[in-house]
Amino acid sequence: ELGCIDLCGASLQYAAAQKKSAWELGAMACRARLRFVTERRQKEGKLLNLHDFMPKFYLGGSVRSCLPMLYDLVAINKPRLIVTIGFDEGEAHFTFCQAAQEQRLKCRCVAIRRDDAKEKDDEAWQRGKAYGEEFYAEVAQFLSGSSTDLAKDFAKEDVDLLLIDDCDSGSVIRRELAAWKAKLALNAIILVHGTNLQRKDSPKTAWSDFVSGRPHMEVRDGAGFGITAATNSSNARRLFAHLGEGKE
Repeated sequence: ELGCIDLCGASLQYAAAQKKSAWELGAMACRARLRFVTERRQKEGKLLNLHDFMPKFYLGGSVRSCLPMLYDLVAINKPRLIVTIGFDEGEAHFTFCQAAQEQRLKCRCVAIRRDDAKEKDDEAWQRGKAYGEEFYAEVAQFLSGSSTDLAKDFAKEDVDLLLIDDCDSGSVIRRELAAWKAKLALNAIILVHGTNLQRKDSPKTAWSDFVSGRPHMEVRDGAGFGITAATNSSNARRLFAHLGEGKE
């Protein structure tokens, strides 16, 4: 394990006094610069924001403290294909889209909605699709259905960044990781949101099994965020060095 990032003592502060509805004018909930204000020294590691990141789509969801890191992962790794399984409110997916657009990458950002309810009744998904079509039409793609079956539509070793989000079931996460494993590129980065959730069917157990023998880190803020690489390569280790400081 390369390290563990503890953000429990950090808080997000925003300089702007005015806030707008998340669905107004490009879903800008705040036009201020996003920055971390650390109230105590990080003992086990620190999160580095290497770019001047200001989220264009911000709702204050559970993934909010990791948005700068997600932006950096795209800017540093320059992926060609990003897959987000589990849309939630869309903050992670649209951070990927924003990074790809601002960094001028030839990148496709795919959001997959698990088919566990009627798509037309999912308001967050419908609004997210409309927003993506308006602001990220050349980057964003939206798919709804079985997350494991949809993996069959992707080429082997094609996915450069995979995020599994909006799921508190270790069994589901385990199945999704298994289904997408063959689709991961050699230097792919894999993220799982929810590693801190206390459940009988623990996401952390599925995560721990998957990262065995791989370089990995974990953000302990909120629901927890696991980060690992497809292979134990020198490229992966250099990337983790950019993201935070840890120990072997």
